[in-house]
Amino acid sequence: MPQQVSKGKTIREPARDIKVCREADVVVVGGGPGGVGAAVAAARTGANAVLLERYGHLGGMGTGGLVTILPNMSDINGKQQIAGLCKEWVDRLDLRQAADYPKKEHLGSLDKKLVSYYEKRSFFMCAWTE
Repeated sequence: MPQQVSKGKTIREPARDIKVCREADVVVVGGGPGGVGAAVAAARTGANAVLLERYGHLGGMGTGGLVTILPNMSDINGKQQIAGLCKEWVDRLDLRQAADYPKKEHLGSLDKKLVSYYEKRSFFMCAWTE
């Protein structure tokens, strides 16, 4: 049986001193891609930013769960639709030869061998079918 909560009752906790370990203009909680992007963007605007993450790594499931696939940031013909920090990260990975994606000339291709090749490499496959 669910317990009923009294609306007027309060509990007083004893006062205590808590050490301040850091002050910031912006506090971002969560070091997944969105949190990292928010903290970087805040810092780049000159804010004193701090990023808090409960696990021992940044990157969310991309790091902790090894979900390393980013959905395509362009349309079927290769025209970029998403940019910003995400593109900056992919460009940096690309410089280190750590990014893998279809060649521009392969985007939008209906060639069955190419489509089959990329279907085996990625969960995210976009192709027109006849």
